[in-house]
Amino acid sequence: MDARRSFTQPRQSVFSAGGSVVPLNEGPANHLSYLHATVQMVARCSSTLGEIADEQKTEGIHDLDRMMRIIENQRLFVLIDEPQLKAAQNQLEDEIGPQLNTLLERAEKAIEISAIKSSQAAAVAKASAAASKRGDARRLQILQARREKAERELDEVEAEMRKMEAELMKG
Repeated sequence: MDARRSFTQPRQSVFSAGGSVVPLNEGPANHLSYLHATVQMVARCSSTLGEIADEQKTEGIHDLDRMMRIIENQRLFVLIDEPQLKAAQNQLEDEIGPQLNTLLERAEKAIEISAIKSSQAAAVAKASAAASKRGDARRLQILQARREKAERELDEVEAEMRKMEAELMKG
């Protein structure tokens, strides 16, 4: 029956100030000082809780920058056994092997074509150098022949002038 009575009638609230228990039914004037003390105690408790929360937060995030760098790191090291590694290598080889072979063949052909073009360019340069040497030699021969011809004509003109001068002197 005591349990039923406790449910039907609420318990009487009490506040402990300095170790003494004061019942609530003493009157409103007496309780104002207790109310003020209660508010101060709640303020102290909340400030203490705030300090504790700050300390725990500081403990929890003191290495946040380091952890962020670790999380942002894109390197991932996974330890696997040898059969898994071989299987992954074989799968990768099957996937990209034909494309790599095609690219290698194209690169080899391009290298061969480049070598052929460079050898052809070297041959053309050599031939043009030889042709220019032959052309220079031929041009030199032509110029020498013209010079000799011009010298002969000059000698003939000088001889004719001397002859005319001699005739004028006689005459």
